Amino acid sequence: MPSTLSFKMKMPGMKFVCLLMAAELLWSPVSSSISVLRLSNSTDYCTLANSHLSCDFTGVDEPVYAEEGYLENIDSVECRGPLVLHLPENACIKNMTIQHTKKVVVTGRSWKTSCNEYHLFVNNTTMTAIPLTTTHLHAVRSTCYKMTLHPKMKHVSIVSSRVSFLTTDQFLNDSVVVNITNTTVHYVNSLSASKNAKIQFLASDIAYMRLDRTALQDNAALVMVNSRIRAGDNQELLVPPGVSVILDRLDSKLEIRAIGIIPGSESSQSPESCNGISIKESTTQYFVQFVFFCASTVFLLLVVLFMCIKIMTTCLLKRSVRQIPDSVGHERQIRQNGNTLSEISLNELFESSGNFLNESFLHDHEKTAEADEKKELERPY
Repeated sequence: MPSTLSFKMKMPGMKFVCLLMAAELLWSPVSSSISVLRLSNSTDYCTLANSHLSCDFTGVDEPVYAEEGYLENIDSVECRGPLVLHLPENACIKNMTIQHTKKVVVTGRSWKTSCNEYHLFVNNTTMTAIPLTTTHLHAVRSTCYKMTLHPKMKHVSIVSSRVSFLTTDQFLNDSVVVNITNTTVHYVNSLSASKNAKIQFLASDIAYMRLDRTALQDNAALVMVNSRIRAGDNQELLVPPGVSVILDRLDSKLEIRAIGIIPGSESSQSPESCNGISIKESTTQYFVQFVFFCASTVFLLLVVLFMCIKIMTTCLLKRSVRQIPDSVGHERQIRQNGNTLSEISLNELFESSGNFLNESFLHDHEKTAEADEKKELERPY
């Protein structure tokens, strides 16, 4: 009896062990058959030649991963045609080309070393973001959901592409050049540049731009040629001294306002606050200079006008002085001649009228005397 009971008590344990053994036997071949596609020389879709890894995943529906440990001692990688490529945000590859990829998911961290240079070339590809280690970016006919520009970047070229969200986390510097050509940008959250950095929009369309978060200083430059800005929270761009802004055939209501910078401000200030900018002092300074220029110009014009009037007055006085003697003599002669003529005409008229009166008076007197004589003879005594 005791032996029988002990055997029955051991039966459940044995069944559990048997189940574990069966599960291991079933799992081992399945787990060994599952494989992950990586950017690696050991992958059937990749070939390595002179530290250049070329992979072609065209027609492959499985995702591809770029992981640390599989790309050691490789200077350049070319990846073509995967359905999805998982790329760490701190990937460190000297030269990487991604072409004809439906989606590049940039997330997570796997590389622990820092990159001195990371050249990323994207063609006909959609990316969720740009790796933070990227120093040189060139994108053609591609789409990027979030493009964050950082101070480590040295050159950025976006051509015939679409960017949903464009922003800068810090000031671009060290003469970095950002060229955005024939590209549609849906939302520009912030643009900040300093130390000879240059940002250019050529034949591009910006749906919405936060001008209040656009900060330029230290000889930075902003160029917008044959482009359009549809809307924004603010249509006024603050431009401190030394900054170059070129607007040519820009379809926008953008207005430029000159400002000054408080001495001692650092170039690493937040682009959202613009704490180092003094609008009141700079506006007063430029207003005083403008008023001084206008006053100087008006004063010079008045001096020139006064000199011209003085010269013309002097010339007129001289001419009038020369003409006075001749006019006076001529006037006197006219007056004398006029008096002579008037006297002669009056005398002649008086004399003629006098003679006429005397003759008529005598004739009438003679007629009256004859009549009186006839009356005396005819009167009866």
